[in-house]
Amino acid sequence: MLQYQQVVKLLFQQVERIRQQGIQQQRFDEEQQLSELAFRFQEPNKPVYEVLKLAGKLREYPTAELLHGDYLYQTFDPTLIQAYLNYVRPDNMLLTLMANDLETDQTDRDYQAQYRLRPLPESLREQLADLQPHPALGLPAANPFIPQDLNLLAPQGMQRPIALLEQPGFRMWYQQDDQFRVPRADLFFSFRSPMANDSPRHQLMTNLLTQLVDERLNAFLYPATEAGLNTHIYPHVSGFSIRISGYSDRQQPLLEQIVATLNGLQIDADKLAIFKQRLRQQLENKAKDKPYNQGFDALYLRILDPRWSTEQQLAEIDSIDAEALQTFKTQLLQRGNIEALAHGNLNPSQAKALAAVLTQQLLATVEPVDVPQAQARQLAEGTEVLTLDIDHNDSSLIVYLQAAQKNLDVRGQFGLLAKVLEAPFYTELRTEKQRGYVVFATPMPIQEHPALALVIQSPSASPDTLLDDIESFFARGQALIEAIDGPTLESYRQGLISELMKQEQKLSQRSDRYWQEIDKGYYQFDSREQLVAAIAQVSKEQLLSTFAQLNQRRLIIRSTGSGADSGQ
Repeated sequence: MLQYQQVVKLLFQQVERIRQQGIQQQRFDEEQQLSELAFRFQEPNKPVYEVLKLAGKLREYPTAELLHGDYLYQTFDPTLIQAYLNYVRPDNMLLTLMANDLETDQTDRDYQAQYRLRPLPESLREQLADLQPHPALGLPAANPFIPQDLNLLAPQGMQRPIALLEQPGFRMWYQQDDQFRVPRADLFFSFRSPMANDSPRHQLMTNLLTQLVDERLNAFLYPATEAGLNTHIYPHVSGFSIRISGYSDRQQPLLEQIVATLNGLQIDADKLAIFKQRLRQQLENKAKDKPYNQGFDALYLRILDPRWSTEQQLAEIDSIDAEALQTFKTQLLQRGNIEALAHGNLNPSQAKALAAVLTQQLLATVEPVDVPQAQARQLAEGTEVLTLDIDHNDSSLIVYLQAAQKNLDVRGQFGLLAKVLEAPFYTELRTEKQRGYVVFATPMPIQEHPALALVIQSPSASPDTLLDDIESFFARGQALIEAIDGPTLESYRQGLISELMKQEQKLSQRSDRYWQEIDKGYYQFDSREQLVAAIAQVSKEQLLSTFAQLNQRRLIIRSTGSGADSGQ
């Protein structure tokens, strides 16, 4: 806000540079090429969304160009572009400042917003009187990430990913796509380190490090994004992962720049201060989240090991400085391993070239070590109760019911049981008793440990009342299941199987499923098929037996809202 006049001046200095140097055939041709690529290889959308979008475009384009209109660059006309650019000048500008502490003298009639209208400050008009291009600002160079090779590889009939490369500290899974037939690929790699999440301080540092890497990457990721290549970096309990998605032709140079940035990152104290403030704000805002969401946070904290609380993280964040984070980054990358997946329009040689970037440039000095996955804690028999102090009008109650065993058969039983119970649970608690808008029963596996969660958030009822409601529902649950006839049970079964086996519409959706399988250690890539097979075998008698044992291992997470009626 203090520098807004300088920002405006820089904007118009750059407009002047565009006026003098920017209107070029090469830039138009590049936009035309990128737009045609986006049109040729656009991925399917949900039909209802597509129809709504096209209906709106009928007012903008001739019917014959309806599908192509958003992507069509027909003729380079520098005179026309210059005519539009001539309107972008200081004397044709409406400048708006919005902030909480501005002086105002009028009130909007409809929204009671405070505002003031005035001419541009004389100091700003003087700065904008004689503009020349700023020497520190340039124009974009030719985009190096525009794909040139868009040929589709001959089908190879690969049914699932294979371990293409495997060595100490590194494994790459690979599958050439034969189904979606687009010149795209997805590359994932996860760097796992034993120190990434071994303390609340290190969890914070891993988080901050990924944000700083992402910020540093922005300088060259913009042209990559324009050319149809997207990158996502994110932390997780074992380290961090990076995903590159888009046209397969230019993924290797993008990966090389990402690895070089990661290796060479020097922590900037000023930028670190910004990201620390954002992260602190995110942590503090968790206390303002919906009560049932805070309940789920507490559930994961109690069940997932290791997991660090918001309070533990807030106690550490102020002590993290640039020097400490730089040291942590070096130590983080000294010991660990990489798991990778290459899936799409890539042949084995191209996948191996991507793997070589990781092994030679990122792993060259890394000591390979195994990093165990986070584990779900087995609840003891009986009931645990966790009471949360949440400042909110609504009360919340989560009843987490954990299985005694961890296998696919039990997961199938819990999944089908949730399908049977979800509608009557909602009907009784939401529709009939009107306890609140947030009412649901759902499968709740944590690290593949079968479980069921019953969730209610109520503006009026106390947690005790909500628990009585759930106990009352359970008292009739056996009768509900016994009353289900064969065709009805089969409809529940087929509905659940249809959800699990929903057909993937995009290459990226298939890649996501493969990556989740790798993360869970399902290297046959058929866990959903195995789960479907287990669901197909669940009998009514097994459902009754599973239901009878649901309350053996129970965690209750509760909070009392200020609107709760103690008399209910």
